[in-house]
Amino acid sequence: MTKYTFRTLSSRSTPGFSKLHFPFPDNTRRDSTGKHLHVTIIISKAASEGHIYHAIAVVYGSVTLAYLSIWYFLEPDTWRPETEKRREELEKAKLVIFLHGFPDSAHIFSRLITSEALKQGGTKLVALDLPGYGGSDSSDSYGPDQVLNAVAEAIELLKRQYLRTDGEQRGACILVGHDWGGAISFRIAAETVPHAKANIQRVASKAQPHLSGWRRKPWEISLFKSAYAEIDPVVKQLLKSSYIFMFNLPFPLTALSLAVRQLLRLCHREISGGHSSDAMITATSNGPSEAECVFRSPAGGNYGSSVLRRARNGLPSAWLERIRLYREGLATGKWTPNDSTKQHIFKYGEATGGARKYGTFNYPMTIIFGTHDLAFDTRIVLDGIEDFFDPGTGDKAKVSAQSHVIRLPGQGHWLFTSKRGAQIVEQVLLFLLTGSDGNTAVQAATSHSLEKVLKQGSELGELTVAIHPQ
Repeated sequence: MTKYTFRTLSSRSTPGFSKLHFPFPDNTRRDSTGKHLHVTIIISKAASEGHIYHAIAVVYGSVTLAYLSIWYFLEPDTWRPETEKRREELEKAKLVIFLHGFPDSAHIFSRLITSEALKQGGTKLVALDLPGYGGSDSSDSYGPDQVLNAVAEAIELLKRQYLRTDGEQRGACILVGHDWGGAISFRIAAETVPHAKANIQRVASKAQPHLSGWRRKPWEISLFKSAYAEIDPVVKQLLKSSYIFMFNLPFPLTALSLAVRQLLRLCHREISGGHSSDAMITATSNGPSEAECVFRSPAGGNYGSSVLRRARNGLPSAWLERIRLYREGLATGKWTPNDSTKQHIFKYGEATGGARKYGTFNYPMTIIFGTHDLAFDTRIVLDGIEDFFDPGTGDKAKVSAQSHVIRLPGQGHWLFTSKRGAQIVEQVLLFLLTGSDGNTAVQAATSHSLEKVLKQGSELGELTVAIHPQ
């Protein structure tokens, strides 16, 4: 006969029996003394060899089966396929990509990139340097095809790394753009920047009757005043954009470099707002120093040769290269997505017939605008932009289908570098990230609108929020 008993290693031996010890599988439990639990199988020496092997197989197999069954119910996640677990993780994954403008680098977003609130839940925060800026390589050309394709490819790589599995995108991606980063975001979302042109045409059409009447009756000054009142937004925007015309003049490089230096000082003074030193702002705008460029990380990586060249040459040559964004048609030139990017441009190549207006944004948009912006007039760059929002065809209650226009009185061009501006941008991003979860979206839209969320904090000050579609 064969006898089976189970006990720990601390039990005493039984005379006349062989004792075989089998440890539990990895991650086994421990007893109250801290010792690993083992199975001791005591088998009669009189049993045949065949019976011994059979007994060992039956007992050890039964114990293993019982142990793994209990483990399955206690820790079911352990037994799910890795691809399934990875897919569920990516369903909740969130990625926020920041694009800076002139004359900045990715460091301009330091306050937001280091936000503990935004990083909760594993959200990935990534700030990119535009081509020719900060630590990014220079480009042979800075037109739409070169810059937009480079940025679109970078975004696609980041989405593939953090949001894709099995060739399908999962999770949520938010693109945050400022200045040139905003213009690039507009072009990626709509393949054009339509609203400013539409506003200029609208203003011109309103002024045309008054100008025609004034030409016929030049003594009627009131007609001229009426015409000027209609075109005032365009005049104001031209004055604010005067530096762009300067960048496009065929000035001698020495003269232009002096003007660029002065403009940079004005920008840095506006960015710092008295909270950061001019030296720190200038350093973050200029990009890595020569010493940083030759330094290699532990993984062996370093900056490209063009970044080192810019660091060695310093001003003014580096900035004369960067203003090529203004000289080579990035904002308005025709963009032809290359083969590696056009398949990822939403609705690329589809006809824009029917009720869909040319230049309609293919993605939900949230625009945060400081009304004291030194570079843009709201009547040209903001008014009427809602006409180009995607009207949506699905459930309008969902946050993911809504666009927003937020106006911040008293805030300027670099509003997110101030404490209040950064808090507002942070709250908006948290709202959008929360709304990107399927089950939370409807609840967030109906009972906690973005306007309510922002106005709950009295420290955020006065602001207005328009939601589209209503």
